[in-house]
Amino acid sequence: MEQRIAGRAPAVVTARVHRIGIRVAEMVPRLDRMGVASLEAHTVVATATSYLPEAVDAYLRLPRDFADRRAVEGGKTSLMLLCDQLDLLSTTLGRISDAISRQDANALIAHGDFLAEKFGKGSLE
Repeated sequence: MEQRIAGRAPAVVTARVHRIGIRVAEMVPRLDRMGVASLEAHTVVATATSYLPEAVDAYLRLPRDFADRRAVEGGKTSLMLLCDQLDLLSTTLGRISDAISRQDANALIAHGDFLAEKFGKGSLE
């Protein structure tokens, strides 16, 4: 997606797309821990394959002057609406990533508790 928009979208868009790309790339190797039927895993994949490209492509189909300067909804330009949508996607991915990390941290804590119980507190204190 970043390559597709290079030179075609303003920096505010490319920065947001880059941030979403990083979040998706960080989460893809962790998707298996979410389970096959996980809504969160579906959201990550759909963001990369559908939600992000559809939003950006709709924006790019518009003439730049119209997209960046003319208010189309609620006093916002198409550029502002796209930025809002990209921010929502990024925030959602951040929440999913945090949830996965919390699961991993909880597993580490539980393992530490197990070791402490099995072998004594020692250096775990």
